[in-house]
Amino acid sequence: MTRTSTLAEIMTALRSTPKHKDSGITAINMQGGKVQNGWQRLLPDGHFKAVDGRPFDTLSGYWYLDEAAAKQIIAKVHQTQTELVIDYEHQTLLSQQNGHPAPAAGWFKDIEWREGSGLWVKPHWTKRALEFLASGEYRYLSAVFPYDKNSGSPSALHSAALVNRPGLDGVTEITALSANLTPQLSQPAKAPTPYPLVSLSAKEKSACYAANHSTNAYLSKRDLYCMKRGSNWAQLTALTPDDMNMIRYLGQDAASFQLAKIQLLAEEVLRS
Repeated sequence: MTRTSTLAEIMTALRSTPKHKDSGITAINMQGGKVQNGWQRLLPDGHFKAVDGRPFDTLSGYWYLDEAAAKQIIAKVHQTQTELVIDYEHQTLLSQQNGHPAPAAGWFKDIEWREGSGLWVKPHWTKRALEFLASGEYRYLSAVFPYDKNSGSPSALHSAALVNRPGLDGVTEITALSANLTPQLSQPAKAPTPYPLVSLSAKEKSACYAANHSTNAYLSKRDLYCMKRGSNWAQLTALTPDDMNMIRYLGQDAASFQLAKIQLLAEEVLRS
């Protein structure tokens, strides 16, 4: 079996291609249960990021896929005469560097956008790949795509690979493709990396408790809340000149006023 490639090796290989030198490009693997009749979701719709925090170079801190971007990707896939390759551990990208062969695990050209779900593909697996999937030796599909650093939108599909290091939760666990799988072969999905609790103030924790929301769910909502407003949480909770005028008018303590503001904002985040 091909050795596991590091993300750094993959990124170096991708950026050695002149057309990708100055653009954002990434490899991201996904887990979950989104498989239907041989079709499986490759990328989700809307805003998404990897559990390791990527992307770090987009304005919003997220990738973003909508119907318009998906249609451009689909058109580019259909313009090529050959199918896109699915290899093992991104070896297609690395073979010139490490000298190892890059056998295909499968191929795909069937691709479609599903509103409210994302970008789906229908792979045609090799016999060897099906054996790996049936035995549980490979479980995840990793997509490689360039993206616009301003919008975070994927602009094309480079390739895909069978891997065993999930990077994006809730999308594609490909062991579900094999009808021969037994319950013993299934493995529990890897839990997403938790947000550090220290990033929550006492007022935010109180709001989460009152609304019966987990801190992870709240922080995910808070990220989107800030992104839609083009600001960060520290800026949104800071006292503005209007706040200071109100504090002076009411004769209130500034620290108490700010705590109340944080509480109100946290409750608005939970309602969003």
